[in-house]
Amino acid sequence: MPRTTCRSAASALRAWGPITARPGFDTFSHLRAVFAQSRWGTSWMAGAPYGKRVQALLRPDGALTMTVVTRRQLLKAGAAGGAALVLAGWWAQSSAGRPAVCAPGESCLSPTGRSVVLALAPALVGRWPADDPEAGRTLLAGLDTAISSLPAPMQQEIGELFAFLSFPPVRWLYLRLPAWDQVRPDAAARALARLQGSPLPLVRSVYCGLHKLVLAAWYGNPAHWAATGYEGPPAVVLAARQGE
Repeated sequence: MPRTTCRSAASALRAWGPITARPGFDTFSHLRAVFAQSRWGTSWMAGAPYGKRVQALLRPDGALTMTVVTRRQLLKAGAAGGAALVLAGWWAQSSAGRPAVCAPGESCLSPTGRSVVLALAPALVGRWPADDPEAGRTLLAGLDTAISSLPAPMQQEIGELFAFLSFPPVRWLYLRLPAWDQVRPDAAARALARLQGSPLPLVRSVYCGLHKLVLAAWYGNPAHWAATGYEGPPAVVLAARQGE
């Protein structure tokens, strides 16, 4: 299954509308509506003939690639993925213990959300310093700083992202992972590949959000620039910023 870039997944989400939970908002109904509006949901609910369906996906260069989707793949991805999203939406609405909005200096993630980050970060970052016991704490501190600077609606969406990943059936059945503190880097990489390559745009958007958050928090720290061969901004830019 060709993978869609984060940009195309985000475009699909914008076309189908936001999923942010708010007073009077029915996550169940919205997720069902999103699935019904998808290419797969429209064909399935309209009673289109079974058989092979062709799905067109955009590559990063804009060219079309064609993938043949069989009836079995359609039913598995549509039913299982749709059910997981509906249940995870309910979990996101009903989850407790996480502040709706966090202020600078506060922890912006629930304990489970922090475990998710620590389990998946080595596979996301790439050059993870496994021998550095402070690496995880540094990343979590960077995430708290980044999230606390965002507007309240964006913070809420990030909370829903981690609620989805924290939902136990998603971890067991979709990501195929053990307890978060037992996840190995190779298993984390496979789980991330499942998110990135999902046929459901909503699931791919979870990968995109997590990927951007973790990399921004990690490589936004000047101490980690050397690992990528980046020497930092030109001195002129730094001087100009210091003079502001």
